This record gives sequence, C-alpha cells and structure tokens, in this order.
Amino acid sequence: GWYGFDLFPYREDIRRAAELSIRNVEDMRRIALKIDPAVLKERQARGDAIESHEYMRDLLFGNLAQD
Repeated sequence: GWYGFDLFPYREDIRRAAELSIRNVEDMRRIALKIDPAVLKERQARGDAIESHEYMRDLLFGNLAQD
C-alpha cells in the first residue's frame, strides 16, 4: 500500500512538512494497532456511543483523557 499527503507548504520547508506527516501517520498506525476489535464491537453492540467513544479516546489520548 501507499499513503498520499495532501500538502501545500507554500511558506514551510517541504521536507519538514513531509517528515511531520510521515510521523503523524506512523503514530496513528501505532494507536490503531492497539484497538481490540472484540472490545470495540462489544461496546458498539450495546449501543452506547459514549462508551465506544471513551474507549477510543483513552487509546488516542491516554493519560490526557483523565485531566
């Protein structure tokens, strides 16, 4: 597969902008790999969107979600 970045860095350094985008995708991939499909499906099956959202929020923000 491949990733495409919709970058238009008129004032920014193109290399730095691309490197930052790559790091962002790598970080999002690491977070996505932490999702337990069984846990998410079970929460979704209960029909409680807030509970599903909280599960994802904890994965995305970790300790920040507690503040």
